[in-house]
Amino acid sequence: MVPEGQLSRINGLNQAVNGGLTIIGPLLGAFLLGLLPLYGVMMVDVSTAVLAIFSLIIVNVPLPVRDVQAGAEKSIWSDLQGGLQYILNWRGLAIIIGVAMIIRLLLMPAFSLLPLLISDYFNGTAAQLGLMESIIGVGMLVGGVILSIWGGFQRRVYTTLIGIILTGFSLLLLGFVPADRFVLALASVLFAGLAVPLVDGPMMAILQAKVRPEIQGRVFTLLGSLLSLTVPIGLLVAGPLSDLFSLQVWYLSAGLACVALGISLFFVPSVLHIEEYQEGATAEQLGVGGAEYSKQIT
Repeated sequence: MVPEGQLSRINGLNQAVNGGLTIIGPLLGAFLLGLLPLYGVMMVDVSTAVLAIFSLIIVNVPLPVRDVQAGAEKSIWSDLQGGLQYILNWRGLAIIIGVAMIIRLLLMPAFSLLPLLISDYFNGTAAQLGLMESIIGVGMLVGGVILSIWGGFQRRVYTTLIGIILTGFSLLLLGFVPADRFVLALASVLFAGLAVPLVDGPMMAILQAKVRPEIQGRVFTLLGSLLSLTVPIGLLVAGPLSDLFSLQVWYLSAGLACVALGISLFFVPSVLHIEEYQEGATAEQLGVGGAEYSKQIT
């Protein structure tokens, strides 16, 4: 539906919308709870869902042709197997997903531990927690707008890697902030929120551009499942470690890991050339040095 050259900008716009919802949603919810009974608030939720469904009904979404062979078994399991095989055959994508799982394993607990950070370290209140979460939304909104206007670097993966490094530095700053410098903590989460669209937007654009339409559903479903799997694992590890050491240790460790991973990926050819991957490409199709180049990027 979107020209390939505009995918990063559209994904940036989506990230900006998500950031805006992060800011407006809690405020609107609190307002409606004061104005309506709970069932009234739930009806607002249902009404907006109906509106979203109706908007999809009137939009023509092209349907890709399924590449199912005659007699092949059709099941969720076989689809996931096909998606997994596709990812494993694409070395650059497999590395990116592995790194994304590690980063998500580190970041989700970092954001989930914010209430404890506010109450135990900064001796703050619920209002300060709400302010910090809103600032994260502001960062996502600003980052999404920047990406939608700028579009990122011509080689999209550079934008993603820089976003990972910026996220790491933001967490490092949050881990080093003294307990009496809450404003610095707000600045750190602002930059963390700003980095989210820079990481997610270009990478989503790469996948949308390079993964065949008929297999995108399988790849994206598997990707979402793998990333979701890291959430309970991260929380299971982060809780005891934070109790044993301190909350700051987790933020410092997560920040250092993000910086190290972001920098190290600049030295992985299969990641840097992920946008040049051609499924089943021959040496002749890749041009001069095609055989070596194909080996390098796959």
